[in-house]
Amino acid sequence: MLYAVLASPMSFFDTTPVGRILTRFQQDMSTLDVMLPRLFEFWSFLTGACITAVILAGVLVPPVLPLAALLIFAGAIIYKYVGVVILDLRKLSMICASPLSASLSGFIAGLDSVRAFNRVEAFAQSFDDKLGDFITAFFWMRTMEHGVTAGVVAPCVALFVGSLAAVLVAMRDYEFMTPSVAGLSLSYLAVLGLRVPAMLFTTSTLEQLMYSVQRIVEYAELPGEEQVQAVAGAPKGSPASAPSAAEDKSWPKDGSVVAHNVSLRYREELPLVLDGVNFTIKSGERMGVVGRTGAGKSTLALAAFRMAHIVEQTGSELLVGGADVRNVPLQQLREGVGMIPQDAWLFSGTLRENLDPFNEFTDEQVFEALDLVRVGDYVRSLELQEKSSDEERGTGQLKSHDSAKTGQGLQGKVNEKGDNFSTGTVQLFCLARVLLRKPKVIFMDEATASVDLETDAAVQHAIRSGFEGEG
Repeated sequence: MLYAVLASPMSFFDTTPVGRILTRFQQDMSTLDVMLPRLFEFWSFLTGACITAVILAGVLVPPVLPLAALLIFAGAIIYKYVGVVILDLRKLSMICASPLSASLSGFIAGLDSVRAFNRVEAFAQSFDDKLGDFITAFFWMRTMEHGVTAGVVAPCVALFVGSLAAVLVAMRDYEFMTPSVAGLSLSYLAVLGLRVPAMLFTTSTLEQLMYSVQRIVEYAELPGEEQVQAVAGAPKGSPASAPSAAEDKSWPKDGSVVAHNVSLRYREELPLVLDGVNFTIKSGERMGVVGRTGAGKSTLALAAFRMAHIVEQTGSELLVGGADVRNVPLQQLREGVGMIPQDAWLFSGTLRENLDPFNEFTDEQVFEALDLVRVGDYVRSLELQEKSSDEERGTGQLKSHDSAKTGQGLQGKVNEKGDNFSTGTVQLFCLARVLLRKPKVIFMDEATASVDLETDAAVQHAIRSGFEGEG
């Protein structure tokens, strides 16, 4: 499921709330791994006990079998009508749980801004409303279960046990009806009166929990980007029909970018974002695109990375490095083209894992890229991640010999989103990550919009020196 979600097209994330995705990995996976195995074990025990009781009663006192069949039939009728309602309430409660996760994660991520604008009460009220919707659905689900148990199941069980006792008393004069047989039959069939409803309601609960499995399978079978683009009408010569494209290891041959009548939309039902765009950028050239907000500047880069659907029409093509991007395998395309976004991002882990996630370059090459963006000396001064056996045991105590300074600062710790570095430093690290791969084509989406003049100058110097002679 994780692989399928990560391989999904951007349109999936544009139309799917974050909370819905998180619920699949949190609540649904917990249900699948923890609750379902235990509940299925309990259901197997109840089913075996009920079958054993019916067989034993049939051997010892055959006349009571119609009573047992009547009890099972009544339970099945109750399950048929009540189980559907409870299952729908279960689905509703899970749907209401998704906005809770999204609201909480968004609230925590933007807590500084929320406090700065004094909007804590408004966000708290919004969260309370979503919580109220979830509690309402969950309350009525439990109310339905317990109400049916108290109002329907309990009287049926009492009637069954009373009828069973009456039948045994009426058969007291039969030769085979000894006190031991009557007691054994009564004890087993009386327990049957409790276990049959329990088995049916456990079956109902299993069916409810299997909805989590259905949701997981739904996400595990999500179509990947290649499949979606093929269905959306990729032209003849797309990756699915052009295996020779994967064999061209020399792509991109140069740094040229040529657009011929390119039209693009983010999803099939949305209007065109780019309509008939034409331009030519020769290898080795540096070109800037200007325009108002929403003019489609960032969309041009998304088109080159095939993160949005390029409309198929006569003469429409976007050539990068001499090949139409729709004919280049997706992984090769994104490995061969560089991108520095406006919102720089670092992942939790070490600095080296962020700069060279696939461990393809030596430390000397990594530091060479860092020196180009003028942060090499800063990285060399970083401490290695602290490792302590006391910390692993949860004491939180660090010993001095467990940490040390070294020139190999690439193992310095990176917090979530790079919060332990300034915005400018994070931007320079992202630039170094691109410089390390030395792509022939690089897109920069307002890469210096949120940095100071000094950092801007460092970025400009790195671009001029790092890509000199490329293309």
